[in-house]
Amino acid sequence: MWTLEYHENVFFLQEKDKTKDLPFTIGIQTPLQIVWLLEFGHNGTLSMDGTFGTNVQRYHLFTLMVFDHHRQDLMIAWVITNQQTKMDFI
Repeated sequence: MWTLEYHENVFFLQEKDKTKDLPFTIGIQTPLQIVWLLEFGHNGTLSMDGTFGTNVQRYHLFTLMVFDHHRQDLMIAWVITNQQTKMDFI
């Protein structure tokens, strides 16, 4: 499984569990993205953008971004999930 080979890039993993009504969710972040988060995310602006209905599996892709000193966006993480509700992001 990809998550075992690249475990250092996975900051969150929740397997889908129909009995508990839990969606599949994975958070991915590279070491460089952690540096950007710490450098520009502290006391800065955090933004999130999502894509919907772009694949046949109906997975949602969320991109988390911060902004550098030149107001250029830097992607600091991705979250992929098969369900999107308000409670999933609290």
